[in-house]
Amino acid sequence: MTIALLNQEVNGHFPNDLPFFTASVFLPTRRIVSLLKFDNIARVMIPGMQTRRIEPDITVVELIGTLSLGNTLSWIETDIRRQIKEGARKLIIDISQLRYTDSAGIGMFIIVNGELEQAKGVLRIAGASGIVAKSFTVTHLDRVILLDPDIEVSLAKLRE
Repeated sequence: MTIALLNQEVNGHFPNDLPFFTASVFLPTRRIVSLLKFDNIARVMIPGMQTRRIEPDITVVELIGTLSLGNTLSWIETDIRRQIKEGARKLIIDISQLRYTDSAGIGMFIIVNGELEQAKGVLRIAGASGIVAKSFTVTHLDRVILLDPDIEVSLAKLRE
């Protein structure tokens, strides 16, 4: 993995004295991932996905755009499953900016929920609206996975 940073050489870590910087990570798959730092919070952003950690133990994955069969869905699923294997036990998937999901995307939510349950964790999906919410209702996903109207409600439920 190669990391190219803009404006600052940092030897593989985020400097604490910069209010903001961005970097690009070139993965072996030739996918470019942007690393952003705002107010000492490091975020990883890929097309269609942002991941952040809310202390002490909540992981939030924000999905943006569309979620359909293909490489991006595979990459997102792999990344979420990796986070579970690395110890994430409270996971929120924020889909407030997700415009569309097909059956493969719905399948991913089911797989991730199952893996998290086996790991004694909990998944909450926040912000379903429009056609995405309709898809969840039609497929009865709303009966299987915990859904919340927004991320604030999900955070409150996980902190209980």
